[in-house]
Formats: sequence, C-alpha cells, structure tokens
Amino acid sequence: MVSRVLFLTLCWLKAGAISPAASPPRPSAELPFPRLETRPGSLVLSDDPQLRKLVERALDQRPELKAARARMVAEEQRAPQTQSLPDPVVSLGMQNDGFRQFQVGRMETSWISIGAAQSMPWFGVRAQRASVAEVGTRVAESESDRTRLGIRAEIELGYLGLIAVRDGLDLLRRLDRLWDYAEGVARVRYESGDGTQGEWLRAQLERSRLRRQQIQLKTEEQRRLVVLARLSGGSADDPTTTVHLVDLADPVLPDLRDEIARAHRDSPEAHRSEWEIQRAERQLSLSRTSIYPDVTVAGGLMYRGQLEPMWSANLSFGLPVWSRDRQTHALSEARARRDSAQAARATVLQQWEQTIRERRLRIQAALDSNHLYRSGLLVQSEASTESALIQYRVGKAPFGSVLEALTGYVSDMNGFFQSLLDVQQLAIAERELVFLDAGSSTSLASTSGAGMGAASAMGASPGAPSTGTSADSSSSDAGNGSPRTNSMTGM
Repeated sequence: MVSRVLFLTLCWLKAGAISPAASPPRPSAELPFPRLETRPGSLVLSDDPQLRKLVERALDQRPELKAARARMVAEEQRAPQTQSLPDPVVSLGMQNDGFRQFQVGRMETSWISIGAAQSMPWFGVRAQRASVAEVGTRVAESESDRTRLGIRAEIELGYLGLIAVRDGLDLLRRLDRLWDYAEGVARVRYESGDGTQGEWLRAQLERSRLRRQQIQLKTEEQRRLVVLARLSGGSADDPTTTVHLVDLADPVLPDLRDEIARAHRDSPEAHRSEWEIQRAERQLSLSRTSIYPDVTVAGGLMYRGQLEPMWSANLSFGLPVWSRDRQTHALSEARARRDSAQAARATVLQQWEQTIRERRLRIQAALDSNHLYRSGLLVQSEASTESALIQYRVGKAPFGSVLEALTGYVSDMNGFFQSLLDVQQLAIAERELVFLDAGSSTSLASTSGAGMGAASAMGASPGAPSTGTSADSSSSDAGNGSPRTNSMTGM
C-alpha cells in the first residue's frame, strides 16, 4: 500500500500537478563587474545641445536678470536729470506812489513790472554731475554681467548635478548585479553547508540597503528636475541627458598669468572696482568745482503808462561765507572715498589671484586623481574584489573579506565619480568667472543652486543625504550656499 502511494505521488509530480519551490539560479562563473569607460572623454559640457537650450531659456526668462537690466535702465536716466537747469522764476509786481489813487502813467516812480530770473551752476558743474551719474550706469552694467554669468554657472552646475545623479542611479543598478552575485555565492555555500546563514542574510541586507539608496537617488533626481526648472525659468519637465561624466573631457589648464590677466580684464568685480575709482575721482573733481557759487541772471520790464518804460538786468551770486567750511569737508570726503575705492580694487585683484591659484591647485589635484583612477586604481580594486569573491566561493576566505573588498570597490568607484564631478565643477567656475570659490567645494556647488553633493549623487551613506542649497532658497548670488556631504561610501 505504501509503495503504491509513493508511486502515484511520483507520477503526479512528473505530470506537473505539484511543483516544488524553485530554487534561485546559481551564480555564473563570470563576475558581473560594472564595466566603465575609464579613458578620458572628448565631449565638452558647454557644447551639449540640451544645456544650451536651458541656458538660452534662462537668460531670456530669469527675473533676476530682468531686474538687473531694469536697474541699469534706471541708472541711465539719472545723467539727464543732473544736467537740467533749475526752473526760471517769473515775477509780477506793481509800484505805486501813495495810497489815494492809481499813479501809473502819472508819476515817474509808479509802474507795473514783469521780471524773470534764471539760476545756473558754475561753469562745468552740470557736465561733471552728469559724468558722476554715468558711472552708476557702468556699475549697474557690471552687476548685470555678474548676474548673467551667475545664471549660466547655475544652469551648468545644475545640469551637471542631474547628470551625476543619473550616473549614480546607473552605477547602483550595476552594483546591484554584483551584490546579487555575492548573495548567490553566499546562498550556495549555505545550502552546501560550507557557509552560515548569517553570511547569506548579510548579503541580502546589503542589497536591501542598495535598493533604499536607489529610492533616495530617484527622489533626488526629481528634486533636481524641479530645481533645474526654476533655474532655467521653465516648467519641471524632464530634460534628456545623453552625456555621462566619463564622456566629458578633462579641462586644459591655461597659462597662470593669462588666466589672472583674463580675470582682471573681464570679471564683473574688476570692472565694478575700476568704475568705483572713476566715480570717486569724478566726485572729487566735482567737489573742487562746487566751491564756486551759482550764478543768477535776472531781467525785468517796468510799464509806466504814458511815460517811457523802464527795464532792468541783474547778475547775482552767493558769497562763500558759510559754505566754505562745508566744501572743505566735501573735498576731504571725496579724497577718502577715492582712496577707499583704490584699496577695494587692489583687494578684488588680490582675491581673484588667490581664487585662480587655489582653483588651479584643486583642478590639478582632481586631474591627477582621475589619472590615478584610470591608470590602475580601478583595475586593482576590481581585481582585489574579484579575488575575494573567488576565494570565498571556493572556501578559502571568510565572508568578511568579501564585504571589505566590495566596500572598498564601491568607495573607489564613488571616488572616481566624485573626482570627475569635481573637475567639471571647477572647470565651470573657471569658464564663467565664478568669484571666491576656492576655499571649499561648498561655495562652488552652491553657486549652481543644485547642491551637487557627491553623497546624494552617487549614493550616500544612510543618514547622510545631500543638504539644501542656494537654489532651494531661490538665491542667485554666487558664494552663498550650504555645506554638502563628501562621503560616498556605503553605496
């Protein structure tokens, strides 16, 4: 009876009526390492058609730039105001002898008068006032240039941040296959009795953490789209990014003296400091001329009825009795403002030189890091991880060595992406003349308004997401931002 039941059960299984729980497929012999192009790319980020479209739209629609242009137009209207003369004064009057009767036409000293007077500043004062006012237009123009360059840098850094986030998502998907392989090896060893259940569970835990980071990066991708939409003055659409960090060419460092000369020649800060000196010098010249009093020319006609009419002409000016002390202090003020403007320009030029020198050091360090990663570090890290997995698979290494190797490999991949990201951010700052970013990568990233934290871009450690930036607070001023996370481990 028992043998008959066993026979029927086997037939039923063979017919497919009962299907035992299918075991997951065993890992293949080939390790699924995320193969990346490590040779230097040839593409330039500023040549990307999608980025150009975003920049053009931003320069056309951003309210900050419209406000800067409106301020420049407002300053242009100040010069004509300073050149206008004060309104003339017209006077009507009557002089009569006695109170008993109207004596105009009877008495020589009785008449009806009409007169006019015009006050005029001293010769050259109006032209000098207009010259001082014209400097305000140049200063507003330099502020508009800074706003324009800042917007370009914001868009480029925001777009670069979106590329980095999407590259991070792609890398996480590739690393998931590697962790899947490690989990499969741990499962096979556990089923064969060579490993422990804890090793298998730990591999599953790491894969779950990886999926959590994928969720975080997908959210970060959507946030960056919203930020980029605000920066570009458009809707929160989804710009297609066909460029990857590994495709971008490393920047070529120009001659140091040429770069410093370019900053001194073309930067809005240098232009503004030069115009501030011009304003102070023109104000000093105006103060010297203002010592002379205003001149008033007056004329009048006296109607005397039947008698011959009379006329008068007058030239009057003030005596500098009480104003001399005021003008002396005005001259001292103008000289002090000129000295202050000259010192401020020297400070700006020194800060630019410092910024360029420090930025070049950071670019060179990032380029050296890129070369190190490409010339062997990634290959060595991959070989070490592959060896640890193979050794664990054949039972010659503990699972802890696999975890250590995989963690190191992930850290190296993240470091490579961070180095690629840093060098492109610095190249944008150099190209768009971003001022005073050399102290830390924080200010440079914050200028973009995207907060390009490497941790959030490539998969941050749990509890260390990228912080907010100036873009989130709708700030377009370069150099104002929040700190970002630089850790990229634990992906």
